[in-house]
Amino acid sequence: MSERSLQTKTLDPIRFDEWDSFVDLSPQGDVFCYSWWLDVITRSNFKIYIVEEKGEIVAGFPAAYDDQNRINEPPLTRTLGVL
Repeated sequence: MSERSLQTKTLDPIRFDEWDSFVDLSPQGDVFCYSWWLDVITRSNFKIYIVEEKGEIVAGFPAAYDDQNRINEPPLTRTLGVL
């Protein structure tokens, strides 16, 4: 049995293009999951938590923070969740 090497981490903003490509390919992805949408709608108050395997994003969760620094669905965002 082979052991999977999965890592969880907060995605560095330098890699947001990789996230956006992952959203493109994900059946759960939609416009509200893209980094550029989250950047605008949260005024840059968001993080993307990912699961990586061999340096490739295999799952993730975009977390938008409200004014009290709680994870919350941002305004005008219909869906947001795990991809």
